[in-house]
Amino acid sequence: MVRLRLFILLWLMLTACSAGRASTQRPGAALKYNQRLSSEELFARGVALAKHGQLIRAEQYLHLAAESGYPEERTLPILLSICLSSSRLRTALRYAEPYLIRHPESWRLRFLVATIYLALEQTLRAVEQLTRVAYDNPSHAPTYYLLAVINRDAFENSILVGRYFATYLDLAPDGEHASEARAWLREQRADLGRTNRGKLR
Repeated sequence: MVRLRLFILLWLMLTACSAGRASTQRPGAALKYNQRLSSEELFARGVALAKHGQLIRAEQYLHLAAESGYPEERTLPILLSICLSSSRLRTALRYAEPYLIRHPESWRLRFLVATIYLALEQTLRAVEQLTRVAYDNPSHAPTYYLLAVINRDAFENSILVGRYFATYLDLAPDGEHASEARAWLREQRADLGRTNRGKLR
């Protein structure tokens, strides 16, 4: 599963913003004097705090902004970036999953949720989410790559690996993982040829 973990880490790094180090201030301490702020003001303060690396306070303001009616489409990506940049994967899921229930068409978020499940070693849940992504957006090549790697490294299901790698190559013949997919498929054909020759002897 080494390659799979590397891919997950890369995805999380690309998704997370470089918000800096987390603040050590106690949760709630920053907000008790700001109860009259509008949702727009709460959001603006949360963004500013995140840019200055005060992640705990930023999360508080952004969460309050969403609760006060600020669009989740604006607050959620920043909240997820804060959580991922500080390796709080389960907290990220607590923000992402309710939104995904309300907006099941958000396949990009679903793909991110799948990678988080993989990082938490919840492979079956990851496969469930990836299968849904493949249904909602059948042209998303990275989904098939991940499904191929999971079936190769976790389930050792060569039939599904071959199917998913072939689909990945159809969608992204020059993709980042194309050489890996072709190499695996070539090796499988070679193994099948050796097996067939052995049966004829």
